[in-house]
Amino acid sequence: MNISKSGHREQILTSAYNELGTGLAGVAATPDAALPEMGTYVVDFGACDAPEPMPPAGGTSPPLPPPPDFQRTAVRFQNMHVNDCPEIGVCDWKLSCHIGNQPDVELLGMVSRNTGEDVPLSTTMTQDGAPPVSVTCTVKERDGPFLFFDSPVWELVGTVSTPFDTGQRDLRINQNRDEGDVTVQILVEPLGFTHSGTSPPPLPPPPAAPTGCRIPEASSPRCGFLSAQCDAPLPAASEYLIAGVVGQVFRSVPEIGLVDAEYQEEGDRTLKVCARNAGGARCSNGFEASLGPLICPHPPAHRICPEGQRPCPLKGCIPNNQHCDFLQ
Repeated sequence: MNISKSGHREQILTSAYNELGTGLAGVAATPDAALPEMGTYVVDFGACDAPEPMPPAGGTSPPLPPPPDFQRTAVRFQNMHVNDCPEIGVCDWKLSCHIGNQPDVELLGMVSRNTGEDVPLSTTMTQDGAPPVSVTCTVKERDGPFLFFDSPVWELVGTVSTPFDTGQRDLRINQNRDEGDVTVQILVEPLGFTHSGTSPPPLPPPPAAPTGCRIPEASSPRCGFLSAQCDAPLPAASEYLIAGVVGQVFRSVPEIGLVDAEYQEEGDRTLKVCARNAGGARCSNGFEASLGPLICPHPPAHRICPEGQRPCPLKGCIPNNQHCDFLQ
């Protein structure tokens, strides 16, 4: 094919076609070899979409579209205040925390502080989604060595997991007061939305706060299980939490105001029952609870029960609408 200027190439290569490639055939351009110096070329064409226009000289390409709407929440760990150091002299402290289901992060490896002193913190963690965000912290205090052949031991002061809304928050950790008492000071703040050009759908309002929550007299927490009884029914929510205890809620029965959970540490606590949905969480009044021994003379009830039933310590599985009075 003649690909000279104004030849077949220019006639065929319109805006509706793109040139895919050109190759040399290696034979004379004309049968009579009148133009032996001219070669024969094969040009492939294809019907393709018109290419994207090139940006103007010196200009820039149009910006990429923004990502979909999302919100992030930041948890800023600011300070650890020592309320009580039970040692003679200063105490050595270790602090680790995490948010949501993220792995633990060690914020303090070993710092020495006495009663009334502070340890500045400068760690920020982020999580997708709007507040509230669950914050879990563990504090340990170092004992020993008392003799030259002893090894130091890190004793557990406590672990606390609490859902926090925005603002300045305090997380007090003192389950084992013989080992110490500290307060971790935290700031929770939303990082805002990234918009894709349209307003995000409005979030639902947070649930109403549960009311009248307490530990039933006949169901004192024992064997690693506790039951919280609130005014029935519980507010409609996507999930229910018990703030102030290390453990998981494994059953809730909103129609009778009951929330069952496991706990992993003994001692006196102030607990709250929280109702949560995508718009946030609201928590009940605080109520006192004495978490009894984790070790029981009989194995605790297994958590897997038939449909429509729930576990009750020392009693096995009971109907969902029946109270678990396992001490009777």
